[in-house]
Amino acid sequence: MRSFITFSSIIAALFIGVTASSAQHKVTLTNGDQLSGKLIDSDTEGVIFLEYPNSNKPIKLLESSIQNIKLNSKSVLADGKHKERIKLVNGDEFPISLTSLDKDTVSFKTSYAGSHTIPRAQVSGIYFNNLAEDLLYQGPNKLTNWKQYGGKWEVVENKLTSVQRGKISKNINNLTENFKIEFVSSWTEVAPNMRIYFSTTSGDINKKQDCYYMEINVSGQRLVKKTNNRLTFIGTNLVQADTYKNKSAKFEIFVDRQSNVVTLFIDGKKVKEFKDKDAAPKGSQIIFECSQRHNEKISFEDISISSWNGIAPSNNKKNAEALKKNDLIMNTSSTQMAGSIDKIVRSNNDLQVHLNIPFAKKPSVISSSKIQHILLQTADKAEGLKTTKFGATLSIGGKLSFNQSKIAGDTMTVSHPIIGELNILLSSLHEVKRNTEK
Repeated sequence: MRSFITFSSIIAALFIGVTASSAQHKVTLTNGDQLSGKLIDSDTEGVIFLEYPNSNKPIKLLESSIQNIKLNSKSVLADGKHKERIKLVNGDEFPISLTSLDKDTVSFKTSYAGSHTIPRAQVSGIYFNNLAEDLLYQGPNKLTNWKQYGGKWEVVENKLTSVQRGKISKNINNLTENFKIEFVSSWTEVAPNMRIYFSTTSGDINKKQDCYYMEINVSGQRLVKKTNNRLTFIGTNLVQADTYKNKSAKFEIFVDRQSNVVTLFIDGKKVKEFKDKDAAPKGSQIIFECSQRHNEKISFEDISISSWNGIAPSNNKKNAEALKKNDLIMNTSSTQMAGSIDKIVRSNNDLQVHLNIPFAKKPSVISSSKIQHILLQTADKAEGLKTTKFGATLSIGGKLSFNQSKIAGDTMTVSHPIIGELNILLSSLHEVKRNTEK
């Protein structure tokens, strides 16, 4: 009979599998405290042992006190093997190489978790021409890596904080044409009051320059473009009642400088897509601005800037009615087609999508090179799905949820609610986190 070990054992084994012995493992506790050290062991009673620089003996931590642990591994699998990305009905999504799709099943393989066949009814979408995302920056790390313009900035427990108005900037080396900015912000006022500058040609925002900035405050979110100190208002989204209720949120800004489109997500939900009619600015500076009242704190943590394949996470609300009866295809010209996808088969290095269109005599066959993504019929798909205890993010982008798990060598075996038993290479994991949703 297969036995499963505790979350603490999973985490300890994760870090035993990290090859760099000098790596610092960042542990965040449920009360917000953070520790950096090296996880070295665990026991059967739910206690893990952290080798801590300021302690002669390992620190003992109860698994129930741990919120998440980060490996901070870089994109080790950005090798072009995963040309597609799959999204499941429970919200999980991850890079794959699609093998086939028929009326009942979807088959795929990965270099980090093996090959699998799952029910088609458990798949909500497949994204084509997927590119692995390279992590360009992660921090904030040391304050000396940033340039300050006013404010009272400091880094505490890897959080960039200020209690005075001011700006702080950083140049992102090798910033790609399309990129995404991710960070978690917390504030002490009723709502945040901040600006995020990006595609900026100078770290000093007071100089004449080109840039975008996202203004986030009690009124909502607004994208503004600055060209030689001339302001152009690209678009505004009025705030929803519950957007800032927790005084903390995760912000994601997807920047497509090829199509001049910026998309904002808050806590995983698409807020607005802003379209610029003119060319996007080409700078590489990122600036955080605190506009809070005096002595009101704002903080930025889990800051990451990554290359991006140009396809933002889907928000299917507007397609909800169509998806009750049809599959949908979005082609590379942003034209949508509705019908029934009979099958997808691989032919050499290409995937052929067979789409039955109402009143057509025979299916249309479309090359995946001409498709952005497909959305599969969603009627009653997500019913009966159970919540999961843990979530993992992958070093090449994507996320997986799971419950029970065990470790054997360099592999973590998890119980996934849809795929079933899933063997994941430890080296492919970026973070393991306890789910807090009920």
